[in-house]
Amino acid sequence: MGRIMTTCVRTVPEGAGIFAATQCMRDAHVRRLPIVDDKGRLAGIVSLDDLMWLLGRELYNLAEAVRHEIESG
Repeated sequence: MGRIMTTCVRTVPEGAGIFAATQCMRDAHVRRLPIVDDKGRLAGIVSLDDLMWLLGRELYNLAEAVRHEIESG
């Protein structure tokens, strides 16, 4: 089984922020990360693609706010 998947699965708790999730992904060298509830049960899975989409959206929102500020003087 160790050739197919790891026996020690890295997880993040529900409510963990993007910074914690990306740090965990980086440290574990994974692109997907299980999210667990306070009892250790699977609550979801976050992927690197999910986080990249969210980060892109946040950067777009920031750029729009700056653009609006520049245009309004």
